[in-house]
Amino acid sequence: ARVLSRYLDGIMIRTFSQKGIETLAECSSIPIINGLTDEEHPCQVLADLMTIREKKLILEGLKVAYIGDGNNMCNSLIVGCLTIGMHLSIANPIGYKPPQYYTDKGLELAKENNVSFIMTENPEDAVVDADVIITDVWASMGQEDEAKKRQIAFKGYQVNSDLMKLAKADAIVLHCLPAHREEEITEDVIENHLMTHDLPPLDLMIRTSGEQRISNYLLWQLAYAELYFTSVAWPDFKENQLYEAIYDYQKRNRRFGGLTETK
Repeated sequence: ARVLSRYLDGIMIRTFSQKGIETLAECSSIPIINGLTDEEHPCQVLADLMTIREKKLILEGLKVAYIGDGNNMCNSLIVGCLTIGMHLSIANPIGYKPPQYYTDKGLELAKENNVSFIMTENPEDAVVDADVIITDVWASMGQEDEAKKRQIAFKGYQVNSDLMKLAKADAIVLHCLPAHREEEITEDVIENHLMTHDLPPLDLMIRTSGEQRISNYLLWQLAYAELYFTSVAWPDFKENQLYEAIYDYQKRNRRFGGLTETK
């Protein structure tokens, strides 16, 4: 870490151990960005928040529903959504809940920001009136041996057309990819509900989420890396000046598609 700090201006690392990346950060004198660990997936969540903002024009006050495994995506959604004032409902089966640290952190952030944080085992309850529905694979990297067991455990946690009927009519669906069609999400939801409102036909929200990951790594994720990855809540985070500056920059550079002319 000390040698690399002399050569580089920053490091983005995708690894397994959360402890390993924290040790790297402690020993480095340059910014360390968590590209992914077993416990957290913050860059993905930041990209998803940008995508939601692009489509909804706001973040604060929206309801996000996450359906699936209490994995790194779930953990980072708890920190990210509740920090910026979004309501969050999570549906996980018994035995696949997020770690206690993240549930405690979620309750703390929800209280601080006066938003709701609901954990349930019923996907239908979680998605009622949701503005955004997010899901992920049932078996993540390194869990391939558990795939059959997880398919049984997650039966009933599929994002399908019946579930979508309980969300708001203009709800959008996000998946960090790769998606296992007809497992955690059905073919018809991918082909119909993931459509964007202002982009050409077949340009899917699921694709937009992936593109957003790339286009915003330096502009957005680096700006918030130190604050977000250390789980430090910035008192003025909601609609703060830096966020608005990023938003204005993207509008000027026409990265918001059909929303560039929106006032």
